Amino acid sequence: MQLSLLKTSVLALALTTLFVGCSSESGGNSGSRSAYDGLPEELLAKARGEDRHIPSYSNRLRFASDVPADQKRAIEDAVSMLYLNTFKGGQEDDALKYLIGKDYLSGEVLQSWLEARAQYILPSTFNTEPDSDRRSDFPFPTEIPDMSSSVASAKSKGTALMINFGALVYALGKKKGVQYNVDISGFGRVPVKSPRTGILMIQEGLFSLLPAEHIQNSGLAIFRAGVLFHEARHSDGRGKLAGFFHAKCPTGHSLEGVNACDANYNGPYALGALVHKALQKACVDCSERSNAVLDVIYLDNMNRVNKGVGPSGVTSRLWDASPEGSR
Repeated sequence: MQLSLLKTSVLALALTTLFVGCSSESGGNSGSRSAYDGLPEELLAKARGEDRHIPSYSNRLRFASDVPADQKRAIEDAVSMLYLNTFKGGQEDDALKYLIGKDYLSGEVLQSWLEARAQYILPSTFNTEPDSDRRSDFPFPTEIPDMSSSVASAKSKGTALMINFGALVYALGKKKGVQYNVDISGFGRVPVKSPRTGILMIQEGLFSLLPAEHIQNSGLAIFRAGVLFHEARHSDGRGKLAGFFHAKCPTGHSLEGVNACDANYNGPYALGALVHKALQKACVDCSERSNAVLDVIYLDNMNRVNKGVGPSGVTSRLWDASPEGSR
């Protein structure tokens, strides 16, 4: 498999955020915009508030040995944020419970859901070609996910935050009738037998698009937690829906023609946004400025939900999240 082939399909699985420049109409130059451009002046004038140290909670994420230490800690902070406050309830929390199939929310519930779908974290510098083994026993062998993308138009919209690399590798392998394996630093050769193998790859926007001087540690952790859950949702689905690939945004949308929307109600954008909002509502020390930034990110993500056209023959807007294959 050529990595260049993977890169041409990446938009279908990459989280993009208009607000923070991932799909920014400013041309994607994250250095030319701050994360809160366009917010009211009275909010910009507010003090950002005191930061708190985020205590660590154990997790089962497996970080490649070449993931930078500061990025590893930041992602662990995002997982730890699941435990630091009491969930408040309300419409968004109810919707989140429905999407993950649980009767209540807690740090344990959310972490368990996440870690069933996210196993490995790769650095943005990962460039090892996956190798392949011949395979003929794929589930739903005639139902191939639609991996079409519009990278050319997306390049002017910005950069990605994170990619579910495992789901993409699985889908491409299924299309070719081969099982790919990914050589992960510190873990060796990992066979990709299902999207649930859960290999996520960091992209530059995850650490560059929200300047730390303008949002608290808690706000950054909430933002990144939403990204993790968004990408974890790409590990769900079977048949044509395996990977819960994104759809092209419809005519009139700010990202018209770019694979940066979901054709369903229960896709990655909705799931990630609802986790983001649940954590934001529960945050006891988020400043007015941090909340203003988080509000805009939430609204931008929700503006990608139930937009565009799903795979051929799929009319439901609530997709079956049952996984394909076994990790």
